[in-house]
Formats: sequence, C-alpha cells, structure tokens
Amino acid sequence: MRKRASYSPRRFVTRPALVPSDNETDDYFGSPIALWGDRMLVGATGTNGPNTAGAAYVYQRQEGIWREEAKLTIPRSSRSDDITRSVALYDSVAVLGAPGSDNDAGVVHLFRLTEA
Repeated sequence: MRKRASYSPRRFVTRPALVPSDNETDDYFGSPIALWGDRMLVGATGTNGPNTAGAAYVYQRQEGIWREEAKLTIPRSSRSDDITRSVALYDSVAVLGAPGSDNDAGVVHLFRLTEA
C-alpha cells in the first residue's frame, strides 16, 4: 500500500511592490526577471534614455527588504536591439540578451557586479 505524501499548506504574504527609482510609463518593468539567492535582475524592455534603449535593474535583499543597487544599460543601443528580451543572473554575473542587436544577428551582454 502506498502512503500519501503529507504537506502543510503555506500562505504567501504580499510585500510592497518593487518600482525602479526612475520608473516611467511604457518602461515595461518586470519583463523578464532572474533571481539568484538574495539578488534579483529585473528587465525593463521599454526604458529609454540618452543613447540607450532597454535596461535591467539589480536588486539586493537585505534584512528581508529588496533594495535597488544598480541600473544596467548598453550605450548606443536602439529600440530595435531589444535589450533585456532575456536576462540571467549567476552569482555576480548578469547577462542581458539583445536579439535585435548587430543587424538582428543578436548579442549577449555580460556584466560583472562588483562592490562600489
């Protein structure tokens, strides 16, 4: 006779929403997201700035609170580069995919996160 696995239900508790420090309409913050331990990388595919398009925000969890640490951008990028279509995070390395860069051949941008 097979035993059923037992489980105790858990509840998720709502926390304050994360919003980037320079949030604007049509930034599309939250697409995509990567998580590694107490660090989170959040893409914002619609972010525009002087000579950049798309950005990723790095958050660090300290004492249970997520704090914005950095904003990653690619100089001289354009909307068609599609920066942050994909993001990944491993230890201190952040990766931003840009499938529209280099005449649609695609490029992967690597960042090493260091202490200030």
